[in-house]
Amino acid sequence: MAVFSTSWALPFLSILIFSGLPFVGLSARAISTTLENPSVRVRMETKIKKLDFEAVGLQIRGREQLYDLIAIPHSEEVSVERVVVPAATGIARKMAWKITRSGHEQLIFDRYLLMKNISMRKGGRFYPNQVILSGHQGKEQKTDQQTFDVIGVLPLENYLVGVVASEMPLSWPIEALKAQAVAARSYTLVSMRERAGQIFHVESNILDQVFTHISQHQEESGLTAKAKEAVMGTEGLVLVGPKHQVLKAYYHSDCGGKTSNAASIWGYGVSTGTAVDSWCPSNPKAHWSFEISQKSLSEKLQKFAAHPMGSVIALVAIRPSAEDRVEKMKIQWQSGGQTEEKTIMAAQFREAMGFDQMRSTFFDLQKKDSEYLFIGQGFGHGVGLCQWGAKAQAKAGRSYMDILKHYYPRAETQLLKSRLARQFEDSEAQN
Repeated sequence: MAVFSTSWALPFLSILIFSGLPFVGLSARAISTTLENPSVRVRMETKIKKLDFEAVGLQIRGREQLYDLIAIPHSEEVSVERVVVPAATGIARKMAWKITRSGHEQLIFDRYLLMKNISMRKGGRFYPNQVILSGHQGKEQKTDQQTFDVIGVLPLENYLVGVVASEMPLSWPIEALKAQAVAARSYTLVSMRERAGQIFHVESNILDQVFTHISQHQEESGLTAKAKEAVMGTEGLVLVGPKHQVLKAYYHSDCGGKTSNAASIWGYGVSTGTAVDSWCPSNPKAHWSFEISQKSLSEKLQKFAAHPMGSVIALVAIRPSAEDRVEKMKIQWQSGGQTEEKTIMAAQFREAMGFDQMRSTFFDLQKKDSEYLFIGQGFGHGVGLCQWGAKAQAKAGRSYMDILKHYYPRAETQLLKSRLARQFEDSEAQN
């Protein structure tokens, strides 16, 4: 019977949280190994009350307590909850993890829980071999059952396989998938740097990148192997911006014919150039419309008003030219007999309407009586790589490098390994 090594039974949270700091005292080889394929912490579920799953070879621990569950070779059904436990006096209350297995319960008093496993799944959904459970804290946690996040921890290149398999249809040409892999790798590395002090680096949905964990046996089957091929075929390759730093390489589904700079969409971001794109109209859902009543519109925009909003009486779409996507929305509404006005980014307006309803900020606006009609094109924010355009270019015989150059014209590609090697050599020279 095989068992896990307990070498992972260290102050794991401190190691994970501060993994973005310099690796002082490590050899050149150790630095290269650690940073070429660092661990990504991806939030897979948030604010859940209970996690029911099956696992093989499961070990669970908190920072203070070690609690091993060895279930090899048999599968084990486990349930984890975050609960409030009254103290013996009946006055003080403590939060704890309640772990139920084969009818037996055990409590671990810690904010975080680390689970290591050979195989762990919830229904048909697989989880990485290391998972962190992070309990929420705050005034909203008043009930006896608390909420928590599920965070998967896995090597960067393994994570990218799950991103490529989720973000782009695997039936598409391999060169398009490779372009997607490079963009996703670059985006992830910058997100890891930006959130180095947080418990997770990236979300597993459209707030960052869509991610589904691919188990080891799934990597070798059918189309999923194609995602692995795209990642391995570009291993270590990243996009570098004008200041020679890894670029947070945004991408989207369909640009509608023209991409935009990050600053014009969100008000910030590095400019890597834009592209007029004749490739993306191959998307069968390239054109869309969205209609909303004056009442519903006012309700959705309420969060932008300092006081209760009455009715929206005017909407103005602001754009650089008739050929560009909308950058800002000017809103006028009645409030207590007074007319108020506010201008917000079009991306904020789109979020308020719903990303699936208002598919992009590339639209024309019409008003019919008490209804507002948006007629648009494209899907997504329009910054960086256009996935449908990448597909069309790949089908036309263009390489993934050609595709990346088209969508990031002011960026370059570099191997992460060579960048890290130079950084280490510079550090050694200074010492």
